[in-house]
Amino acid sequence: MKNASFGFESVENDDDKCKFYKGLSTTVFLLIFNTIKHSMRDCATHVSLINELFMTLVKLRLNLKNEDLACRFGIHNSSMTRIFINGWMQFFSSLQVSFRGQIENQYGNKFN
Repeated sequence: MKNASFGFESVENDDDKCKFYKGLSTTVFLLIFNTIKHSMRDCATHVSLINELFMTLVKLRLNLKNEDLACRFGIHNSSMTRIFINGWMQFFSSLQVSFRGQIENQYGNKFN
């Protein structure tokens, strides 16, 4: 597939667009990305890690279909699925488990 012009770079200088697509300002998005980028593994696609996070947040915020995002980012649908399911959703799930363990260690079972 050919490279698409849609991605983080196309909205990073427009906070209104950033907030529309991701629900986050560029500053907050970059802070999150720079904090977690070393913990994330590469999904072996032609999409940069920052655009993988961007497309994942766009999917979660706007509920776009994988086919739509694959077309926007110029990748195959299977790559989009691999990025979303096998990449970022597994990463977010592991974060949730880690945070839950930390909360339970600190506060016990008060939140169950």
